[in-house]
Amino acid sequence: MGKVINKIKTDRVEKAIVVFPTLRSQTWFSMLMTILCDIPVRLPKHRDLLTMPHNGQEHPLAKKIIMGQQSYPGIT
Repeated sequence: MGKVINKIKTDRVEKAIVVFPTLRSQTWFSMLMTILCDIPVRLPKHRDLLTMPHNGQEHPLAKKIIMGQQSYPGIT
């Protein structure tokens, strides 16, 4: 996520939708919260939300991770 946040800033992205795990203990989490335009939306738990692309199976942490989503308005 840190690389994604830096890429958004470096490329001066005008708009983006960011989907992320709500992991407050991660170093990138506070940086992400500073660039978002509003409070993140908590995504509902769904078995298809976190699947591994190489085999289609549910991610091992899918039941534990809370996913969030928010729009990024871009740098003004």
